[in-house]
Amino acid sequence: MKGNNRPLTRLTAGPLRDFDINLDGMAHYGMLPDFLQDVKNDGLTAEDLVPFFRSAYDYIEMWSACESRKPHA
Repeated sequence: MKGNNRPLTRLTAGPLRDFDINLDGMAHYGMLPDFLQDVKNDGLTAEDLVPFFRSAYDYIEMWSACESRKPHA
């Protein structure tokens, strides 16, 4: 609804249902591109999104660190 980017094509699920990130929120995983475009339109920069894009890797690193420190039975 804001920003100077070309609007995304509205995501549909059959002929009777469509989704809008601004109205429906993150209704399903397929709306991730809409969410990212929306936060970009709100002024977030690529640098602001670095933690988001690293989050899966950081989770695995934390899991690995915990596994290496647990007592072995």
